[in-house]
Amino acid sequence: MKKQTLLLRSFIIFFLALFMNQNMSAQFNNVGDIMKAGKEDANIILEEYATPLGKAWGADLGGGWYNTASAHSTLGFDLTFSTSFAKTPDADLLFDLADLELNKISSAGNESEFPTLTNGDDVNSITITEDIETPTGTETVTILPETELKGFSVPVGIPLPTLNLGFGLVKNTEIVGRFVPTTGMGNFGEIGLWGVGVKHDVLQWLPVVDKLPIIKASLFLGYSQMDGGFDLSYYPEEMVDNDNNYINPENQKVNLTTSAFHSALLVGAKLPVIHPYVSFGLTNSNFGMDLTGEYALPVPALDENEHPTGETELRPEDEDVVLNDPISIEISNGLQPSVAAGLRIKMAVLTIHAQYTLQEYPMVTGGLGISFR
Repeated sequence: MKKQTLLLRSFIIFFLALFMNQNMSAQFNNVGDIMKAGKEDANIILEEYATPLGKAWGADLGGGWYNTASAHSTLGFDLTFSTSFAKTPDADLLFDLADLELNKISSAGNESEFPTLTNGDDVNSITITEDIETPTGTETVTILPETELKGFSVPVGIPLPTLNLGFGLVKNTEIVGRFVPTTGMGNFGEIGLWGVGVKHDVLQWLPVVDKLPIIKASLFLGYSQMDGGFDLSYYPEEMVDNDNNYINPENQKVNLTTSAFHSALLVGAKLPVIHPYVSFGLTNSNFGMDLTGEYALPVPALDENEHPTGETELRPEDEDVVLNDPISIEISNGLQPSVAAGLRIKMAVLTIHAQYTLQEYPMVTGGLGISFR
């Protein structure tokens, strides 16, 4: 059992590292370009850009808790590996730059719609300009000619694997736990996940109905949290001062935190091999993204007459052009209702399960495990 748990845990870490390292961190590596617009604009546009990721992971984290409507009897247990894929709805694949109150960021072309982080099918470019007061009036200077904003392709949905251990206590009450210790994953950084839940058979308290051997119903409550982060690599040559030293030390990082509370009423049937069920649930999730470290901002270079030269420069002696911990975004998905239908196939102690959840971010869940009692 210990070897199986270690193997599944290693697979979860590998799965998350592969997905996040090759996709998400790559999309954030140009975040330093967005920082050139300053904190205010950068926070506004990055919140729009990352919102679907936060909502999708919140949906994923609220899922994968159960695969049957019945709860374990005393000393029964199961070890289950599941992966949930939350799909971004069409309405959240794009955002309109024209709807945002931005001061320096604008579209580099004629289109004002931009892809969000979970949309790998579209691409658009932003440009950053700044109005400079000169002795002869106001001049608009380009700080950043253009940089692409795009997402990554997710044909099925944003994935999140979990490993659950359920254990039966008294009165058909089952406690469920999920845990991946904070683990370093090379260039990605680190990630950790934990959660606790409880499932309780409600039919045992209802006269007559509790005598039906096939029909099962239970209540579930669960909370999960995932913390992770990865380093950024934004060190262009223009970040070097006159002494050839970097203005910003190597401490730029993206920190991500996702939490989800899920409650559900499950109703189903317990047959010899097949366990179909439906659930009616509520999920409340929150997503936080923080960019930490120092980000030096290039400013328009001026000639001896205080007119822009068309170039940019760093002024390390000017603290106003160095941003410290510039981004802090909180995305709450609110209380989202859901209806799900699932099926578990049990062959001796081995189980295979699948579930489809209809909610704001529709979700497919599948997995396998072992189960006793």
